[in-house]
Amino acid sequence: MRFRPRLGFQICFQILSLCLWLFIAVGSTAKHHAPTLFGATAALWVALLTAQISSYLSTSWSLDPDGIHRKNLWSSQRIPYADIVAIRPHTDLWKPSPSQIDIEFGKLGSALNPRMTTTANPRQRSIFLEQLRASTPQAAFEL
Repeated sequence: MRFRPRLGFQICFQILSLCLWLFIAVGSTAKHHAPTLFGATAALWVALLTAQISSYLSTSWSLDPDGIHRKNLWSSQRIPYADIVAIRPHTDLWKPSPSQIDIEFGKLGSALNPRMTTTANPRQRSIFLEQLRASTPQAAFEL
């Protein structure tokens, strides 16, 4: 089954910021002689927003019979179920994120090279976790 990501705060913030900048740019073109500054800033926001939306639309996680297949805009990654060690909530700088999941996999390395992790934030989180739990009985679920 293929899982798509949730719409994140970052994309919503960029859309609102772009709308604000466009509103300011249109309002200031008649009064001031600095429309190029606002136009350049709006163009930068449009470029950033386009990159974020294309990354959002191209990201998916597939739970295949042999493992997880994560696709992104420029890359893809296959994680065999046998390599998955733990599934836990993603911890941001301040607090754990309720919608994002860290999947830890690989062999334990040194202190400088610990196990690898990938972060998933599927829309159908409960179904994703249910299928992942059924496919990886050896993994520690800390959710």
